[in-house]
Amino acid sequence: MFDTPMLPNGAHYFNGTKETMESAIGTKAASSFSKAIGLTRDAEQFTVVILTYNRDDSLVTILKLLNNCPYLNKVIIVWNNPDRKPEDAWPTLHVPIEFIFPEKNSLLNRFIPYDEIETEAIVSLDDDQNFSHSELVFAFRVWREHRDRLVGFPERYTHMQYGKGKYGLSAVCEYSLILTGFAFMHKEFLYEFTYNQHPSILEHIEKNRNCEDIAMNFLVAHLSRKPPVRMIKKTSSENPQGKQTSGLSGNSTHYSVRSDCVQLFSEIYGYNPLLQSQHQAVPTRGGCMSGL
Repeated sequence: MFDTPMLPNGAHYFNGTKETMESAIGTKAASSFSKAIGLTRDAEQFTVVILTYNRDDSLVTILKLLNNCPYLNKVIIVWNNPDRKPEDAWPTLHVPIEFIFPEKNSLLNRFIPYDEIETEAIVSLDDDQNFSHSELVFAFRVWREHRDRLVGFPERYTHMQYGKGKYGLSAVCEYSLILTGFAFMHKEFLYEFTYNQHPSILEHIEKNRNCEDIAMNFLVAHLSRKPPVRMIKKTSSENPQGKQTSGLSGNSTHYSVRSDCVQLFSEIYGYNPLLQSQHQAVPTRGGCMSGL
């Protein structure tokens, strides 16, 4: 992946996607910026990959959020419940929605390089995420300048303490990994994860049903030798209804289990490749992106 330069992708350009965001301030410069994705590459789009399991209402909500989002190529829903087929009625979007039906329920299904993914840029989303179009497009713009990193939110902090891995919330304005519930990444990393990640790591994820995001961060940091990029959310909350966390992170042993993952993965790699960063991508309000 890093021996040759990454070239613009040859994905079919979905013409139904709106390739512009109206300027928040109406200036000629901002309007020109909003009509083109910019930088030195050809225009490109991104693919949304959603891993879902028995959260139909949340999935409907996130699909509605994605409707008419600029630069979106398609939405791929990884239906992680082999015992139940999805309903027929789903929101209609301006881009195709394609369902993937894995043979078994596995967190590893999130990172398979499906043939249906035609773009280099992928954003991995949990089925309960909340975001605005502006935030999604801003993250895409940031990723295009950091194509060999993970870009997203929220961030977490890991380090080695007395020879043991520690995982938790950032308390010192530093972070070393990005959770993959909202994370842009290059499709090449899906190939690397699925076919070149250490088998013991994949087995551990399958057995414990946890830490697939930590494993992806380890892989990307090992290959790029760079930290991820944290994006600051400004226009939407991560939990707009104020609901209590009901997933794995709400478990009392969550942080200790994930600390064990950091320790195990470090032993398998022979070192901890995660690098600390204080860098934050913060959108300017109104200057170049509407809604920020």
